[in-house]
Amino acid sequence: MSFKKDNIQEVNKNRVIMDSDTYLPIGDNYREAFNDYLNQKFLGR
Repeated sequence: MSFKKDNIQEVNKNRVIMDSDTYLPIGDNYREAFNDYLNQKFLGR
């Protein structure tokens, strides 16, 4: 499966929801880095 930010449907505290069958867990150690990535890619920060 390839990962593109356009495939993200929802992000909550513990996982990324790609579609109805695909959930990616976000571990505590990676949550901050993932949030920084999203902020840069989606919000241009």
